[in-house]
Amino acid sequence: MAYVGGAPIRLIASPAIPAVFEVSRRFQRTTDCHPMLLDSRAEEPWRLFPAIDAVISDCDGGVNSPVQCMGGQHEHALDARYGLSALTNTMSALPALLALDAGLPVFAHESLDLGERAHSPRLQRFGSDIAVLARAMMESSGARHLQRVMAAR
Repeated sequence: MAYVGGAPIRLIASPAIPAVFEVSRRFQRTTDCHPMLLDSRAEEPWRLFPAIDAVISDCDGGVNSPVQCMGGQHEHALDARYGLSALTNTMSALPALLALDAGLPVFAHESLDLGERAHSPRLQRFGSDIAVLARAMMESSGARHLQRVMAAR
């Protein structure tokens, strides 16, 4: 929805995500956008911070139906890295927290516990209504574009 709404996005994902090639193909078909960039550094997102504009931390239904969201698997390929298990029914807030500390804009699902950083001006929260995320991304990309234009003058 963010792409359709005009936000120029290019997603980066770990090749270790279950069914990532199918997800990328579906993303490309539905948006007529570039396929997702697959890069193992996405398993440690902070390694990509110099090359990205923003971080999206979406539970993608993980709170209510984690097994369905993981392609029917009970353990995600990256769970061990973040100390998660099928019993936690949550995802790590670490990438969002580190992105905020690095000064990046962050779009985070409202179910993520971001502690005292939950009040950061660089943070946009969204819930089940994906249109809220789309609007926030469009506004953010428009603001960054305007900043670049003004800086070039």
